Amino acid sequence: QNPSQGTLFRATQFLTEELPIRLAHRVKELDELPHNLSSMPSIVKVKNWYAQSFEELVSFAKPKFSPEVKKRLLEDPGEITELPENEPNLAVNPTPGTPRKSVSLRHRYYAQVEDMDWPPEVRVYNEKFTKLIEEIKKRHDP
Repeated sequence: QNPSQGTLFRATQFLTEELPIRLAHRVKELDELPHNLSSMPSIVKVKNWYAQSFEELVSFAKPKFSPEVKKRLLEDPGEITELPENEPNLAVNPTPGTPRKSVSLRHRYYAQVEDMDWPPEVRVYNEKFTKLIEEIKKRHDP
């Protein structure tokens, strides 16, 4: 798979929203450890790593794109043509009287973005975010 720069950008947007929340939860959990464990040097060190990563993510520069690029990144591209028709799971036996349900393709975790030649600033933003994530990963996996 070779995702477009637009699809990668949508993924970075998800991560910039989701990762700080998860890091904040880890910091809170480490603060609330029983028996004074949260004051152990190793726990404090890890907590500080999480806090630093949180700060770097929330202060990461927001993208500055033209109105046309913003519109293309956020608009619904219409019908999804690459995915197969959705069918109910035949291995699941519904209770009598309950119709078999299938999840609409529009409600899956798939951020389709219109295929186009993306301007260089989208690629540059994606590269900067990738570098940030790589630095965070190095910090957490010494």
